Amino acid sequence: MNEQKNPFGVPPGYLPALQERLARHAVAAPRPRRRARLALPVAGWAATLALIVLVARWITAPATIPPEPSLDNDFNPTREEIIEYLTTEADLATLSNDIILAGT
Repeated sequence: MNEQKNPFGVPPGYLPALQERLARHAVAAPRPRRRARLALPVAGWAATLALIVLVARWITAPATIPPEPSLDNDFNPTREEIIEYLTTEADLATLSNDIILAGT
């Protein structure tokens, strides 16, 4: 049988000392603080609670109905002013709309 030399050899004493060298160079990872581990779940619960409160306020808020337009209480034209308005400024379309609206 033809034996060939292994070209991938290691120097003598390399493998027994490998573990010791790795242990010297290895740096222990810092342990995470408990507060940092709890930060994301607490923030998630806070956001969920805020969303629930906002939706509840939106659902239970009273509906805002705009007030109906009302006549100006300070405007009280006299009979002569009404006749003058109707004879000079009002056209037939405006006059008929005013009559229809007054009848409702």
